Parts: sequence; C-alpha cells; structure tokens
Amino acid sequence: MKQIIVVLVVWSCYWVNAQEHIGTVHFQWIDGEMVSDGERPVQFKDLSYWDDVSQLPVKQMDILLPGYIHPDSVDVKLSFETTVITDSLQLVFLANIDKECFTILTKNTVSIRGEYFLQLVFKPIIYDELEQHFYRLGQITYETTIPKVSENQLPLKGLKKEASASVLASGKWVQIKVTESGVHKIPYSLLSSWGFTNPSNVNVFGNGGNMLPLTNGVFEYEDLEENAILHDNNAIYFYAQGPVGWHYNSVQKFFDHQLHNFSDVAYYFLSEDNGEGKRVQLSELVSSTFTNETDEFDSYRFHELENQNLLKSGRKWYGLRFDPQQARTYSFEFKNRVKEKDIRIKTNVIARSNVSSSFETQVNDKNVQTINVPAVDYNNYVGAFANEGLSIGSFKTNDDQISINLSYKSSAGSASGWLNYITLNAKEKIVVNDQLSFRNAEFVGDAISTRYYLSGVSSSMELWDVTKHTAAAKINIESYNGKRGFTYHSNELREFVAFDKAGNLPQPEFEESVLNQNLRGMSVPDMLIVVHPLFESEARRLAAIHAKHSGLQCEVVSTYQVYNEFSSGSPDVSAIRDLARHLYKQGGKFKYLLLFGDGSYDNKTYDDKNTNFILTYQSDNSTNVQYSYVSDDFFGCLDDGEGGNILYDRMDIGIGRFPVSTIEQAKVMVDRVETYLYNSDPGSWKTEITFVGDDGDSNLHMKQANELSEQVYTDYPAFNHKKIFFDAYPKVTTTSGDRYPEVNEEVKKTIEGGTLIFNYTGHGSERQLAHENILDIPTIQQFTNINRLPVFMTATCEFSRYDDYHDTSAGEWVVLSPLGGGVALFTTTRIAWSNSNMEINRNFYKYIFQKDANGDKLRLGEVIMATKNKLGNTTNRLNFTLLGDPALQLNYPSGEILTHSINGNVDSTHTEVLKALTIATIEGEIKQEELNEPLVTMQVFDKPITVKTLGNKGAVPFEYQVYQSRIYRGQQEASGEFFQSSFVVPKDIRYNVGAGRISYYSTDANGAEAFGADNSVLIGGVSDNPPNDTEGPEIAVWLNDSSFVSGGLTGSQPVLMARLYDKNGINASGVGIGHDITLVIDDNRSLPVNLNSYYVADKNSFTSGTITYQLRPLEEGMHKLELKAWDNLNNSSVANLDFEVYIGKKLNISNALVYPNPMEVGGTMYLEFEHDAPNMILDVTCSLYSISGRLIDQFKTQQPASGTSVKPIEWRPRQLQKGLYVLQCEIRSPENQVGKFSKKILVIR
Repeated sequence: MKQIIVVLVVWSCYWVNAQEHIGTVHFQWIDGEMVSDGERPVQFKDLSYWDDVSQLPVKQMDILLPGYIHPDSVDVKLSFETTVITDSLQLVFLANIDKECFTILTKNTVSIRGEYFLQLVFKPIIYDELEQHFYRLGQITYETTIPKVSENQLPLKGLKKEASASVLASGKWVQIKVTESGVHKIPYSLLSSWGFTNPSNVNVFGNGGNMLPLTNGVFEYEDLEENAILHDNNAIYFYAQGPVGWHYNSVQKFFDHQLHNFSDVAYYFLSEDNGEGKRVQLSELVSSTFTNETDEFDSYRFHELENQNLLKSGRKWYGLRFDPQQARTYSFEFKNRVKEKDIRIKTNVIARSNVSSSFETQVNDKNVQTINVPAVDYNNYVGAFANEGLSIGSFKTNDDQISINLSYKSSAGSASGWLNYITLNAKEKIVVNDQLSFRNAEFVGDAISTRYYLSGVSSSMELWDVTKHTAAAKINIESYNGKRGFTYHSNELREFVAFDKAGNLPQPEFEESVLNQNLRGMSVPDMLIVVHPLFESEARRLAAIHAKHSGLQCEVVSTYQVYNEFSSGSPDVSAIRDLARHLYKQGGKFKYLLLFGDGSYDNKTYDDKNTNFILTYQSDNSTNVQYSYVSDDFFGCLDDGEGGNILYDRMDIGIGRFPVSTIEQAKVMVDRVETYLYNSDPGSWKTEITFVGDDGDSNLHMKQANELSEQVYTDYPAFNHKKIFFDAYPKVTTTSGDRYPEVNEEVKKTIEGGTLIFNYTGHGSERQLAHENILDIPTIQQFTNINRLPVFMTATCEFSRYDDYHDTSAGEWVVLSPLGGGVALFTTTRIAWSNSNMEINRNFYKYIFQKDANGDKLRLGEVIMATKNKLGNTTNRLNFTLLGDPALQLNYPSGEILTHSINGNVDSTHTEVLKALTIATIEGEIKQEELNEPLVTMQVFDKPITVKTLGNKGAVPFEYQVYQSRIYRGQQEASGEFFQSSFVVPKDIRYNVGAGRISYYSTDANGAEAFGADNSVLIGGVSDNPPNDTEGPEIAVWLNDSSFVSGGLTGSQPVLMARLYDKNGINASGVGIGHDITLVIDDNRSLPVNLNSYYVADKNSFTSGTITYQLRPLEEGMHKLELKAWDNLNNSSVANLDFEVYIGKKLNISNALVYPNPMEVGGTMYLEFEHDAPNMILDVTCSLYSISGRLIDQFKTQQPASGTSVKPIEWRPRQLQKGLYVLQCEIRSPENQVGKFSKKILVIR
C-alpha cells in the first residue's frame, strides 16, 4: 500500500439567490512529517485527493442544482490569497506531480437519486511556470452563476413509459440459441418436437445477442421484442443477431468488432400463444432513382482469442503469449474480394518489457505494420503490468487466402507480448450463395440512394433490410439491363441480408422450456435480491426473515429471470442494472440491492471451477494494477447518463454481495444475518469499537487509526474504544519474518469476546492483515463468535478480492466461516492507497451512526452509498465493496443512559471526587420506554493514560491516550428506569485528580438495549479514613464444572471456573504493579496469565464475582494451577488446584435430548447434549435409519460448544414417512475423541 497523509479544510457559503452561490474556503495548513526519504507531502485539514497517484490534496464541494446543467455552463469567479512554498521537502513532493494537475478549479456534474449537484474541486497549490515557484492558497472566495434549467434538463422523475408486464408472463415459451448473425431456419417438424402443437402460429421474440449499453438511457428495450419472421415451406425464417457486434467508426472509416463479455451465444424465445404475430413486410425505403451504384460491399474478418487475463482483473482478455522474436501466422479468407483495392488492418497488442518493444505484421514477406509498445517498469508493482500498442495500416495482395505474419521484437530476454486482436476490412463483390450479409459505408447521406447489383441470385432468393434486426423488411430484387439488384435509400448505414430459402441455412438449438415470469410487473420492494438459482431457497429465507423482523419488503429474482427479461436471455451486467433502474424509476421506496452469489473476473467461463454466479462489473483496464478494478457500484448508478464511466458517477442505492459458492455457504450467511437481527447475545460488546493500526511508514497507520478513534469519540462519546496499535507491543523476529504475537492474541480475544466494529488501518493482502500476519485465514476459520459478530472495516489492500475463483480471500472467510468472523465487511478488493483509504474511513464514521428523518438507524447500504458519494473521482473509491446484507442496521443499543448523581451529588458538573478506598455510589437513569426488568452493566475507568510506542521499526515513538485502567465492572438490576450501584474505589488508582469515565450498558427481558457514558466524573486522591482490612479474598476454583475435585481428570483445554469474594471488592483494575488477578500453570511464573478482564462481578454486588477462562492446550500428564487475586486494599490470596490431562479416544456424552418426539412428517427435530470437551468446535454427524437398518438421511455440521453444552442443533430430515426410525449421532472433538448416542424417533402424520 502506498503511504499517504491525512488533511482538512474549513469552508463557509451562502445563497444570494436561486442562480448564484457565493462561498469561501479556508485552508488550515498544518506541518506534516517526512514519510519517505527527502519528501514531505503538503497537508491541510479535511481534504480529499485529486487522484490516487499524485496524492494532491483538494477540497471538494457539492452544490445542489435545480436540474441537469452541463458544468461548462456554470460560470465560476475566483479570488484568492497565496503564499510561496519554501519547505524544501514539500518542494520535492510537489516536483514529482505532473504540472498539469495544478489548476485551481475543476467542475463536474453528478447525480444522486435524481438530484443533480455541481461538484467543485479546489486545488490549493499553484505553480508559476515563469517564476518556477509553488504557491499555496490561504483561502478561496468563489461565486457561481447557474443558468436557468430548461424543461428537458429537469431531474429524472421516473416518468418514462415502460412495459408494465412481460410477454413471458403467460403462455408456453421455449428458449433457443444461436452462435452467429444471419437468417436462421426452423422447420415445422423441429418446432413440433419442441412441444408446439401449431407451428404455423409460432412467433419469435428477442432483442439480439449484442451486449447491452453500459450507459443509462442510450437505448433501452421496453421488453422482449417480437421479431419479424417469414413462414414459408413449412418452416420459420428469421434474422438472428449473434453475440459478436460490429460497429462503424466514422472517424477511422473502419468496421470494428466487439466480442460479448458474458456469452458466446445469443438467445431467442418462441411462443404460439400470441396470434399470427409479426411478419416480414415489404420495405418502404425502396427508391426509384439512385445517386450511386455499386456491386461491392464492406466485408470484415477478425481474429481474437480470450485465453488470458494477466491481472485476473478487468474485462479485457488476450491471446497466446509471444516470446521475444517469436512469430505466428493468422489466416483470413475473402472469396470475392476486389483485389485492386486496399485491405485495411487494425492490430491491437500488449507487451511487458523493461525496454521499448514492438510487433510487426507482414503479408507476403512485406512489412505492413510496426506497432511500438512503451517499456514498463518491472519495479513498479502498482503501475502498468503491460503497455498497449495499436496500429491501423493497409496493404494489397492478389491472394484470396490471406496470411498475416505477426512477430514480437524485444531485446529483453524476459519480455512477453500478447495479441489482443487483428481486424481486417476489405471490399468484396456482392455474390450470394446460401446467405450473404452486406453493407456499404461509402454511400451514406440524407439525399443519397444507392443501386446495388447482386450476383448469384436464384429463384428462391430473399432479400431483407435488417438494419433494425428485430424488424426485417423484404426488398424485391429487380432486373436492370440484365443485372439483378435493388435501389434503396441510404440515409443511414444499412445492413442487408440475401439468402436462399432452399439453401443451407443455420438452425438454432433448443436450450430449455421457460417458466412464466413477470419481473416488470412486480411491486417495488425495499430491497431486491438477485440470486443464482442454486441459492434461491436461502435467498427467500432471508427475505422472509427481513419481512418478519422489520416489515422490510424484499423481492427475490433469479439471474436467469433477469437475463430472460432484460437481456434477451444472455448474461449481461447491464441486465441486472436495468432491472434495478426499472424499479428505481418508479419511486423512492427501492433502496437496496443484494447480489446473492459469488463473482469472478472470468464472467464467461461456465464450469465447476468458476464462481461467476452473479456477474461482476470489471474495469476496461486489464493491464494496469492501479486502474484495474471490480466494482458492484455499477449496479447502483441508476440515473440517466450514468454507467458509461462509473468513476464519475454516484450510487443511487446501497449494494451488498454475498460471496457464496455453495448452498452451505449461503445458509451460513443467512444464518448469521438472522442471528444478528435477533440479538442472540446482548452485551456491552455492542458499545465497543476496536481500532487496529499497523506499524511502519513513519507511524502513519497508527496515527490514522488514532485520528479515527478521536473523531468517533468527539461525535459519539458513548462508545468505548479499544486501540490495538502494533508498535505498542513487543516485536518478535522469526524465520517467517517479523511477528507481533501479543497483537495476534489481542485481536483474537477481541473478536471472540465481541466488538461492534473492527476497524483495521494498514497493510494487507488476500491472505492476511499486515506483513506481520496478525489475522489470517486459518485464524478466521477458527473463530467461534457467531453470536457476537462485528462489522469489519478494513482500510487496506485487496483483503477481500472476491472475484478470484482460484482462491477464497481472507475477507470472504470473515463472512463465510460457519462459526464466527463478522456479519459484514466494508472492504477492499484491489490495491488501495492509504490516505484515500483514510478519507473513506473518515466518511464511514460520519454516516454509520447517523439516523434518518424517522429516527431510524441507517442501513449498511445507505451508509456505504453516502460514504462513497462524498468521495472524489478515484478508483480507490471503487475498490471498496460491501460484503454483507445492505439492509442490515448496525446492532448498537437504541436507548440512552445518563448519570443522575455521584455520591448523592446531582450537580451536572460532577464536582464530587471518587477517592481511593472510599465507597462510591452512582445513580443513573435509562431513557427508554416500556422497560422490563433492565439489568445495567457499569464500568468505571480511571483517567486516560498516555501510551508511548516502542519504535520497533526505527520510527519516532508514537503517543496516544486510552482508558486502560478499569477500576470497576459490575451489574445492577434497575428499578424501572432508575438504578444505583456502589463499589469500593481501589487503592491502585492514580492519585492526581482528573476526569475518568463511566460507561453504561443495559438490556431488559424484552431485549431492549441502552447505553451511555459520562466523561466528567472526577477520580483521584485517597480516603482520609480507609478501611482496616488485612485479609485477602476468598477464592474457590474448579475445572469444567463445580463438581471437579483436585487431582481429577480433564481434557487438554479445561475451563477454569472461579468464585471470588471480599467485603471490599476484588481489584481487577490493572493499575498497580503486581496487583493483577493472575493464573500460573505448572509454576511457570515467567508467563502468568492476566485474568483481570475475565472477572465479572455478581448482580447487585461489588463484593463477589466469577472468572471463566479456558486454558491453552496442555500435554497429557499431571499439572497444577495457581490463581492469585487481590482485594481493593491490595490484600492477596492464592488458590491451588492439581489436575491430570488425559486425552483418550472417548468423548463423554451425557444428557442427550432429541425433540419433539414424536415428530410430524416433514417436521424439524432439535438435538442437544453435554460433553467433556468445553468450548471446542465439534464435528457432529447424525444418521437416520429405518427400523430395518436402511440409511434414510444424513446430516453433518460443526458446532461450537459453549462450555460443556451445545446450542440446539436444527435438522429437517427428508423422505420421512409415518413410522419408527433410529437416530445415531457421532460427535468428534478436535483431538479426535469420539462420542456417540442413539435415540428412537417416532414419526406421525
């Protein structure tokens, strides 16, 4: 990841009237730090960035417009103040930026949900070329004059007429496919074999096989169009447009081809339920006079293979690789070519060479083209992997069979080249055999008519105008002085096809029968779920969960349905976008799109290895690491004119993706959404945000993480923050590189224990976070926090590259791991740039806790949409995606908790001081309606401490503040909305008086949650009359359960259970040196385990509490443990326990239950049991047999144990009839211990 610096601007503005806008931008410049040798970026506060490469800081403003107005129509007047830049390190930084970037203002018009905004981007650096000085601006005053909006410039209102029902909604339908353009023949006998009873009534529907436009509003089919067809000779004849498109470049005067990015075939639909239907009619464009005559047409051929995608990114694929000096020959044939005229050739190639290289084309040993390709920098891993070369040339030859020799030249032995395509244009005579498509671009104009002369005309010949391919029009062939031909208006470039009905014409292939569908007629939902059919059952389950939980209306549609109705059966990204746009234009209800299926950079290959279940939008660039991307944003850019270049577009709906490749993964993701929605494990973890900062890069990432924490703390002070900054921990050098083992442990402990948001800033890859590997795939796969799932925010590189079907990225595993991980990620799919990441991260926290006009939390889709829409036009924005459900709301408490009094003092300034060794009494109030037995968790923290990092990588140590010293944590039952909690302030506080922090969390019997914080409580000093107590706490310890006795047997990872009591409370503050609650195993006092954070006070008491902690794996044999604890007066006690670890082959199973029993046919059974492998992940296999011993069904799952029990396992066996069955269950631990139980199951109707 490239390092970058964070910044800021303050601006103000006001309206003069409806057409003028005046404002002032103030730039608050700050001193930066050197981030590389001899270079210091310019910095100011609250910046955006001009692009990802230069990292030139800019200020962006969006001004609401009354309608669409071209930015060049807006007049902007500027006045500003400047100061010359003299900082030598900043001058080095600026000297590396292209001088063309230093324009003060750029303008652009963007649209968001039908509203248009003038986007002004101010660049506060000026370069004076004459004086060769850089200047920075202190402020800019601007005045914009906006012209009046005409009627045709009004914002999109969704009033364009569209079909309200699909033709596929009723009747019998058959889908057929073709591979090429031209007239196709379907004999009636073939139609009968496809199930049609009246072939003479069969009609053809379809919109052709070319790709849909990317840009909205360029052209949109209202529905599947009926095609004009000919019924004759007991057959149907119709013109089909194949998957390869041809387009005339009027500037180059060249016909270019376009392969379909998603399909090698085109689809059409047949029906016999629409009456006589549309027939080929006689054309009305025949002319009686002509201005030109010809017997020639423009013919074309091409060669293009899609063998390789060099970056596994982007939509361009290339052919076979060329080594230096290697040549290949490509053959083309023009049977009736006009040989005295030039053949024109267009060749497109790429090459990877660290010196300039070239391709040459030769025909008959004569050089036709030399295509020079610039060198690439092998050391620039974020730049061009290969460069492109393009050439248009011409040649003559008398050969009908044309051989093009293409050779690659480079002096670098490591160089490689690739052919993209060769396209030839030539003139041919119009000679018809079985079929000929022809056109002539030479004679086109408003007043032009052309007479065409044809050869090879037979008595059964037909001639059609297929310029509009769905509306073929018949042209009669005339005789002109012994020549056959026709005369036709040439007001536009026309496409004709002549064919012999008795000739050898291609026949389409049967694809499948099509069920009725009507996506165009469905009601507008809140969320659209587009799902691959393999996962449809789980998608519908998700829709039902949302409907039941919050009344959210979701519509589930399969990809096949979308393609059938919106892209004539061919897979196409624009089809999904166009369905979303169809719903969007009907009003403001539609807000979310969930793409339910994994994607692939290979959108075209369909086999078991590929994961292109839901198509991906890939960038046009496939050769430059920086500019090649995958982005689901495309599906959400729905306003008119958007889609052609999403870099400059803005999202109109929130989009998420489930990157699932199996039905099991689909179930995992729906299960975790349901678990999250229904708040299965309420707790104060929902009030905690974790900020993780990578080391290196002059502490850049830790500073960014800390700045984010401070931003959230300022705007939303009720949240607790955990800061895990690498350089604050010891670094260890291993054979695999530098490692931070304590960071790894802290990250695992944090995620397992629960955190609302896990925010990472720093380096990353598809396999892990950070070079030091603080979170990798094996670790993620072992998480068991399924009931405490955070939202991940990873401001890093390609952690979640979901479109590489060869592998599953670490980010994907976060949401796919069946037992834990996260509920969703806002994450990167390609390389990213750290200061652009920081801009996105800052915006994320501007919106994630916002609420809408109704006071409801924003859903993740809205948060991501708003976050991205406020960013500049950089690919970095497109590299971020939401892996998760866009309709989810962040599950933090909705209610508020306030401090009422401290030690009876209700003064809002809280001048009462909590002194060491005194009893503190805090009263509070829960601001929430209809409370039902609320339980309040209260944490009290001593004053924040300043942590100084270690400078492990040679950087200057970085300082940051944390509330690290927790002096009390307890639970108190509230009386209605009020509660009171008392505790002894530990002796080990810091005695200087200052503001500490009280953090509150509550949940009641109905699951209602509230939280709050008080950052004004004063803590310090010591009691004038401390208690007289010299006895330590009472401690009782067990392993696994309270029946354990010292010397007993356990597994390799028993759970320590302890109960502690002291009349003055237990000291778990961690402030005093040596006064922690510690566990020592086998007298290894050099590695004590700190258990402060595992101590939980009993309800309504500060004197007693419990500890539950699972020991790390131990070897077989005798062991002993020592638990030491202190009271708040620093008196200590010790408890000891001996135990024997025995890893046998048997897993002890007890209290096994299966219910309901009897169960009904088609019903669901639930299984529960207890075991002696606490907190392990267990493999459970359940087999159901008939009474005669025949296997009926089998079910396998993994279950995380909570202590020595598992939550109810749900199973709905298939193929059950009334009768008696035998259930056998096998449970296997990670240590390969096996336990079994069996039950008889009675099934009733």
